[in-house]
Amino acid sequence: MYQHRRSRIIIAGFLLTTCVGPLVGCSVEKRAFEAYRNGVKHFSDGRVDEALILFNKALIDDPSLAMAHYYLGRCYLETDPPWPLVAEEEFKLALEMLNETPDKLAKAGPELEALPLDQVKAKILLGTGKASAYRALLRINLQLDLPAGAEQLSSALGYLKQGAKLDPENREIAELADYYNVRLHQLRSYLRGVRAA
Repeated sequence: MYQHRRSRIIIAGFLLTTCVGPLVGCSVEKRAFEAYRNGVKHFSDGRVDEALILFNKALIDDPSLAMAHYYLGRCYLETDPPWPLVAEEEFKLALEMLNETPDKLAKAGPELEALPLDQVKAKILLGTGKASAYRALLRINLQLDLPAGAEQLSSALGYLKQGAKLDPENREIAELADYYNVRLHQLRSYLRGVRAA
């Protein structure tokens, strides 16, 4: 039932974006920014499904809105069930776009617009690391493919270490990096023990 409701919401958002939006007569950039701002508000209010639709709408109108990709990634991590692979790709797109056009940060939203560019990039890397680690821990906990899980966890650590270099004051990044580093060493020790046996 819940999945059907979500599908209907997503389809309705898509139809509004593609059919009704162009008839309204406002500029594409203005529509994209308005959808983005509303998405940030909905996300801040905990209405993730509605925010997801608005960020997608913003990106249909203006695919270069780096921070819409960032928030879309956060939405995908908070949906039920989470979509960490899609979230990771959105975070990577946001970082890539910010590296190419740092002026896109000017309209980042209340949570980020007062931060220096390096701190925003660190937040994006934190999101990327969380998504990557989520995928790794899922593999590890389900005993699916432990070597691939170790590789994925190592990748997550790489993102977190990059984020820590950009924002050394961010305690969340440092604590997650320490935690995943311990988990990675435990997993590698376990894999060495399995190979030796």
